[in-house]
Amino acid sequence: MSEHFSEFKINNTWKDDYLSLRGIRLIQVGRYYCQGGRHIRPHLHANFFELTLATDGLGTIIINNHEMPIKSGDIYISFPYDKHEIISDESHPLKYDHIAFIVENPEFKDSIKYMTDNYYDAHERVFSDSRINRLVSLILSEFNTKSEYYNEVASDLLNAILVYIIRIFKDKNHSDYFENVNESEILCNQIMNYIDMNIFDIESLTVLTNVINYNYSYLSTLFKNVTKMTLREYFTNRKLEVAKLLIEEGKLKIYEIANKLHYSSPNAFTKAYKNKYGVPPTVINYH
Repeated sequence: MSEHFSEFKINNTWKDDYLSLRGIRLIQVGRYYCQGGRHIRPHLHANFFELTLATDGLGTIIINNHEMPIKSGDIYISFPYDKHEIISDESHPLKYDHIAFIVENPEFKDSIKYMTDNYYDAHERVFSDSRINRLVSLILSEFNTKSEYYNEVASDLLNAILVYIIRIFKDKNHSDYFENVNESEILCNQIMNYIDMNIFDIESLTVLTNVINYNYSYLSTLFKNVTKMTLREYFTNRKLEVAKLLIEEGKLKIYEIANKLHYSSPNAFTKAYKNKYGVPPTVINYH
């Protein structure tokens, strides 16, 4: 089977090319037919949500190093700043639709926060909903045909998709999941979620004391015991992954990225980047 990819836009937060649809920025929408064994390389999301809707075949989604098998009919939601990759099954090649968007409407703020706070774990983000599949197909059709008022129609469709997603996650029996997860793991998930969602705002990890309402020393020890890495290591890795994405996009200068991520100087940023990736930040590393 030949590989086919059709999309409306490819973009991310740090470019200005997007479509504003009544409080939601549409970043990307497309349809992908994979060859058997096709691997969509690991990439770091910007601050957008993305739905992957499997329409045929089998595959594996890997989010933040956690593998999740998907089959036809499954929908997976990726959160902002997730590290994301997709592998198609060799014998049953994966076909999927996808749509990426940023929610700006303040009406949805609390519901979005509830979802990202409570469903950080990658294995909780797979669901099925035929209505959402149909709505995404309709959005693809609108942009393929560009009939009169297609932007207005797409706006209604995208807002409906968001409402359905919010309802699905609010109706999920989250307590069943927490029965199998201890309190320490829950707390660490909350910490990682806060860091991921506020990567440009955190100057010092001591802010976690006020956000999580635990002593920093306690949080640091707990995090190391559960995740086998220090809070500083996790924070530094996430900052450098975001920095790599910014460098690949080529919109910001090195000193601007260093400032944006609160490094003390461009030299300090360059040293940290080279320690992680083996090359200075002026060299784009795609692997």
